[in-house]
Amino acid sequence: MFKNYTHVRTILLQRFKLTADRFRILFSRHQKRDHSTWKDFFFELRTYFEGWLSELEISSFDKLKELIIADQIKKKCPPEYKNHYLDIWETLNDPIMLAEKLDLYENIKSPYQKVIKNPKSQEWYKSKFPRNAGSQNLKNSQLTKFEKTDSSSTHKNTYI
Repeated sequence: MFKNYTHVRTILLQRFKLTADRFRILFSRHQKRDHSTWKDFFFELRTYFEGWLSELEISSFDKLKELIIADQIKKKCPPEYKNHYLDIWETLNDPIMLAEKLDLYENIKSPYQKVIKNPKSQEWYKSKFPRNAGSQNLKNSQLTKFEKTDSSSTHKNTYI
């Protein structure tokens, strides 16, 4: 029965194998549940951390330091840099190589590259569709007045 368990476990792990990045996310965002013990929380965190290290084949303290430093650099990196290296982003775990690639991208970016911000797009929208919230002429032309004579009194009520 133990051999079957090991075989089934191996097949299930291969089928539902988590990536190193997913283990990292689970490790960094995991929170203790109300009904679980602190010991359970410790085991869950350790499992995620070991899964993260195992997937990246981290076997020494120096490799662990590099991984943590590279992860910190990635967290501080602008999204456009990540998008540029999207195909290899998960494999960039050497902080020196990562820093070199980020510097390279930063140097390659055109200094004349224009960043389009929301105010310009809003100006385009305003010029196409003028806003006439304060125009009294527009309000008067679009509103219709309904007059109703109150039978119990002699004055007229105007409804807009």
